[in-house]
Amino acid sequence: MLAGIFLIYLFVNDKLNLQELMPLLLAASNAFGMFLVVIFLSHGLVGVPKALWREKKLEIKLKQRQFNAVGLARKKEKVIQEL
Repeated sequence: MLAGIFLIYLFVNDKLNLQELMPLLLAASNAFGMFLVVIFLSHGLVGVPKALWREKKLEIKLKQRQFNAVGLARKKEKVIQEL
């Protein structure tokens, strides 16, 4: 939004014309794309090993499965009572 206001300001003050606008927009879109690549790759570089580390910890997985089993057992009892 701030960039749009700045572009309008440049157009109004005749410091920017349509011939100069296209290279400016191309450079801005390229910079934004590079920014997104850096953000997504850095997230992957941290997120993937963290997920693999969590998968390796068997005690945590066991506790999660036991917690889920209690909820499923309650649902099973409820369905049996409804039948």
